[in-house]
Amino acid sequence: MKTGLLIKNGRLITDHSVQADAAVGIRAGRITYVGSTEDVQAQEYSEVFDANGKFIGPGLIDSHTHGGVGYDFLTASENEIERLLSWYASNGVTAVLPTLSAGLKEGFLGACRTLSNVCRRKSPAAKILGLNIEGPFINKEKKGAQPYDEENPVDVSAVGDYLGYFKDAIRVMTLAPEIEGGLELIDALRKNGVLCSVGHSNATYSETILAVEHGLNRSTHTFNAMSQLEHHEPGIVGAVMASEKVYAEITLDGFHVHPGAAKALVNAKGLKKIVLITDSIQATGLGDGSFVRPGNRHIVVKDNVARLGSGSLAGSVLTLNRAVANAVQFLGLSIDQAVNLASDNVAKSLGLENEGSIKEGNIADIIIHDERMNVLHTIVDGQFVFDRI
Repeated sequence: MKTGLLIKNGRLITDHSVQADAAVGIRAGRITYVGSTEDVQAQEYSEVFDANGKFIGPGLIDSHTHGGVGYDFLTASENEIERLLSWYASNGVTAVLPTLSAGLKEGFLGACRTLSNVCRRKSPAAKILGLNIEGPFINKEKKGAQPYDEENPVDVSAVGDYLGYFKDAIRVMTLAPEIEGGLELIDALRKNGVLCSVGHSNATYSETILAVEHGLNRSTHTFNAMSQLEHHEPGIVGAVMASEKVYAEITLDGFHVHPGAAKALVNAKGLKKIVLITDSIQATGLGDGSFVRPGNRHIVVKDNVARLGSGSLAGSVLTLNRAVANAVQFLGLSIDQAVNLASDNVAKSLGLENEGSIKEGNIADIIIHDERMNVLHTIVDGQFVFDRI
């Protein structure tokens, strides 16, 4: 009996190279064959898709994104989130970690409930892998575009509230380890399976390294909203570069981080510890204009840069497929190296098994794209969820 989907005649992006004239077989949402088109038994599949020489790549995973095309995960309705997830799929993103500003506690709780309901629907679009919580345990000196109530700062003891609400859904939390009780906060989060990321922080090099020893293993939008590398005090950036345990997020839009600084980070850490993110906001995909982010934060987007009235950067209007293309252009990477920064590396940084790469037994999250990262087709759990006409 014929079953499953076969994708043939493509250039397959693996975790270390590009394989020409490749084929990928899918059954029951899993990858069952990876090899040459010549060797596969095409007649055994009920559906055969010809990639016509285009790239067959792993689905991209955006682990730090607030929204796009007019919607923010913090305030969007269930139907709006479903439309947002379809938009992600059109950009080659097969999975996301909706990123919520926990400084807006009332909106945060409602958003968690809404996202939980959307997950149960299992719509044909990008899927939600968990939540990325930015704040509220941050340093006001490095708050950037994050909301921060200076009159009522959040004490780290409040972490129990967040874990009590949605412990199983929270996958990553951004924090400042130097705040009072910061190390105990990391201990509590790691005990409950939450990954800890340093960000919106003014920690010293030593404070950051100590946090890593307590289990912190990630850096939120590296270089931005954190202490910088100085030769007498290397700061967070120096600690991230020096530590082999830390995955470094980077917003590679050409504005948040100079390409030369991005190259320095890659050379210091190696490709396997770099994670491309977008940090995209609801203005993404809407062009220049004025917008209001949750918490009444007014921003202006001009020439693809989003800023607060103070001039501070306020997230990006970047999509992840464009970030991958920028990695090729800015860093001189091959397309397979660049794609893995937004797929395999992300999965590994989140401790995800069977995701992020095209291997037999893995979940069938796949994109068909050209050499410029224009996405033609997106497959989630073995099903086509986007086709560019």
